[in-house]
Amino acid sequence: MVPVTSHAIPKNEPASAIPSDTGRAGKLLKDNSVPKPDKYNGTPDWHTYRAFSHSLMIYFRLSGLPAEYHVYYMSHFITGSARKHYNDHILGFEHQYDLESALRKLFDLCFPPDFRARQRIRFDSLYMGSFSVVQFARELQSIASLLPDITERQLALRFFFGSKPYIQDKLSDAGYNAET
Repeated sequence: MVPVTSHAIPKNEPASAIPSDTGRAGKLLKDNSVPKPDKYNGTPDWHTYRAFSHSLMIYFRLSGLPAEYHVYYMSHFITGSARKHYNDHILGFEHQYDLESALRKLFDLCFPPDFRARQRIRFDSLYMGSFSVVQFARELQSIASLLPDITERQLALRFFFGSKPYIQDKLSDAGYNAET
């Protein structure tokens, strides 16, 4: 995810923007044997971003780093356009974010504005096709995880109606249908 660098606070940034106890936090991370997450470069690829954000959250949880430092140390694991967006929009205001809101902000800055809308269209029109049953279910779940308003019921309906007819028949024979 972190060596601590000495950080001069620019004149236009509040002193609270930089964690005051970076020595202790740096020691926690330096002494920790938790594997660091891969760096994220801002590529608008959902699977890459999702893997990065998940591994970053796990890393911070296992490292024991206090939550107040998470957003500050997140900057050590981003490069390219992600780092530019962090520097332009989050740097100096770390204290206003928790890790989840900072990751959401980074997502909004790195991905096209209509990305979620395109994923919703994809979710609504996804069919099993050449997917196996497990692959189809996982693909639907992956898209649904990006769309917070998708309910378990909507996910089940999309799975049922997107499945091949013989799968729908098997589900119906087992007592499942679109209404249950």
